[in-house]
Amino acid sequence: MTRRNIFLLFLFISISLAFIVSEEAKPTYPGYLIWNDGVRESVKVQPGSITDNEVRIKYLVAGKIITIKPENIKSYGFTKEATNTAAEEFHYDRLEMPYPAKPFGGNTAMVLREVSGPVTLYSYFVEVRTDRKNPVQHRPYLLTENRRLIEITEENFKKKARKVFFNYTVLRDRVGTKGFEMKNLRRMVRDYNYWMTKKHDQDTYKVSPENWDG
Repeated sequence: MTRRNIFLLFLFISISLAFIVSEEAKPTYPGYLIWNDGVRESVKVQPGSITDNEVRIKYLVAGKIITIKPENIKSYGFTKEATNTAAEEFHYDRLEMPYPAKPFGGNTAMVLREVSGPVTLYSYFVEVRTDRKNPVQHRPYLLTENRRLIEITEENFKKKARKVFFNYTVLRDRVGTKGFEMKNLRRMVRDYNYWMTKKHDQDTYKVSPENWDG
């Protein structure tokens, strides 16, 4: 073997080892996997970028990082704890989306669940590499009581939200007014789910306790 080949082999091994070390050195957080058979396993999850979390799940096993695809699990989650702020909890569900999170990827993705209840709010993040100003775009989705997955956009917000909240008259009629815009969707979903649970007067607006802390 020539000196050049020896050097290249050594360089390749060094880069590979550096990559392995850097992967293992990234922070992990207490979390869980829910496998396709329903078994829940406690693990240490290693989050990646906001779109990486949708298409590959990394977790620690015996000091090594294992990577699996969305097809392997139903759900997963993890908790980030900080010294001076409240812990952040993240939960992802496997969904079949209309388009992939990353170019040339599959449509099966782990999607961040923001609100749970009769209506579930999801946040889907999509890489649009042709858009230099906004290369990672947030696409909210509502999963309705009859299991319909609806993408909410600025253009369809009023129409779709009013249809989803139709039975809760006082909320339906406020959609699109100040405080009931697309940016307030999370709060509205929580308030609708609260009404669905308590079944108070549909013409009386009550705020979900989940929204009391903002």
